[in-house]
Amino acid sequence: MLRRGLIGGASLIAILSIWTALRPSPPPVPTPGRRNVVLFVTNSANGLSNVHLATALTLIAEHPSLELHFASFAKLKPDISRISPSIIWHELPPPDLVTTFDRAFGNVAGIASPPGLRGIHKMTKDVQILLAPWKAEEHWTLYQIITGIIDEVDPAVVVLDSIFRPGVEATQDANRMHMFISPNSLTDSLAHKQPWGAMFWKYPPIGSGHPFPVPWSLIPTNIYLQIRMIYAALVAPNIKAKRAYLSEKGVKNPLDVSGVHKPHIPWLTMAFPEASLPMAVTPEGAKHCGPIVLETAPLEEQDAEMATWLRKAPTMLVNLGSAVVFEERNARSMVEAFVPVLEETDTQIIWKMKKLGAFDDSFLEPVGEYVDTGRLRIEPWIKADPTALLATGNVKVSVHHGGANCYHEAVLYGVPQVVLPIWFDLYNYASTAEYLGVGIWPTKSTAPDWDPKALGQAFLDALSSEAMRKKAEKLGEVARQYDGRYMAAREVAAIAAKGHD
Repeated sequence: MLRRGLIGGASLIAILSIWTALRPSPPPVPTPGRRNVVLFVTNSANGLSNVHLATALTLIAEHPSLELHFASFAKLKPDISRISPSIIWHELPPPDLVTTFDRAFGNVAGIASPPGLRGIHKMTKDVQILLAPWKAEEHWTLYQIITGIIDEVDPAVVVLDSIFRPGVEATQDANRMHMFISPNSLTDSLAHKQPWGAMFWKYPPIGSGHPFPVPWSLIPTNIYLQIRMIYAALVAPNIKAKRAYLSEKGVKNPLDVSGVHKPHIPWLTMAFPEASLPMAVTPEGAKHCGPIVLETAPLEEQDAEMATWLRKAPTMLVNLGSAVVFEERNARSMVEAFVPVLEETDTQIIWKMKKLGAFDDSFLEPVGEYVDTGRLRIEPWIKADPTALLATGNVKVSVHHGGANCYHEAVLYGVPQVVLPIWFDLYNYASTAEYLGVGIWPTKSTAPDWDPKALGQAFLDALSSEAMRKKAEKLGEVARQYDGRYMAAREVAAIAAKGHD
């Protein structure tokens, strides 16, 4: 009965989605803006904004006649300054996205949740915050300020981050020509655009941890998880209250996650078919650019000392993203997993590690001699772009958290991966890496925590697997045939050229 009910509910939602898609309303003619003027409106979190930074960098180099504006939060200003002083900066008021997470969860580590049924209760609570992280009043303030920036700049095109709802709503309500650049795969962002309700039975829902193809035995669970997440996004009291407040203020479709993508609006993704789960159709308006990665300069120019160190030995890069911080127990697990790598191979390790809370360095005792000799290098921040390290060819394994940027950067340079997802929107890249044979997701049963023994074995397997290395190298060759940030820049420049004088 449960299975029939779930399938029936999924079928109803799929039919409604298809019916809506068959009856599109004609798009309004956008208000024209100044020719060759581009406004980026993004979050400041690097995991979301790096594709926009990479595109802006390329526009500066390849399309110098453009006037570029960037609206974001204070954290991103140094990155903009590093790219080019010619970009005109518009600072948005706090809080930024990460600050709202800190407020809601205590810190970013508070978002951590196990995959699938073990984590669905927490995930449905968390998704309400992730979809609408700002208080209603803060959201409205951002909406008003961004509307003012758009009116002041009068851009031919606004380049958006689909997650940044105040920016999306301000742009769409102003009826401005816009486009999206996303780090995420189309199966993550637009699976609901696939025919026959495939998002329910074919593709693993975000946070499920299910393999691809989804086994028959997991399809009922797949459907259940997808329905729970949709229900949480659509009818959760917190989101409904914010929608009501914003609607009363005059926002036309506040927090309408299903209406972000429109067929006549370009949607550029850094994903590409060979590195993604297969799709029956590419949604209208969507384009695969290939990896849109930030490459400001070779490693020698960014950090000569790091370049010298990398040349000493084959290297394992452990970089779990800019937001991940380590509690003592996770730090100890990681150190224990390093031991067999350091004892049984000639590999050196660079670990980007920031502590959560105060604890001493006794957790390093098992690897103390390797820290002293420099074979294990621990850095709170890596000064150079991660892509610059990967581009040297000295990194033999990339250990990351399952973020879209980390995944595609490793793919681009043909590097095998060990993926350690921590919160619910990261599990799909771990499954994708395993499906394609270019990575390992260890300790599935304990996620988001790590079993040191299994983790250490995964490191050894990734370092020694000839089959995985060859698959990663072959996929990297395919990735480098795509134009990536150059294609994204061309698409932006082409639309910007259609503005008025």
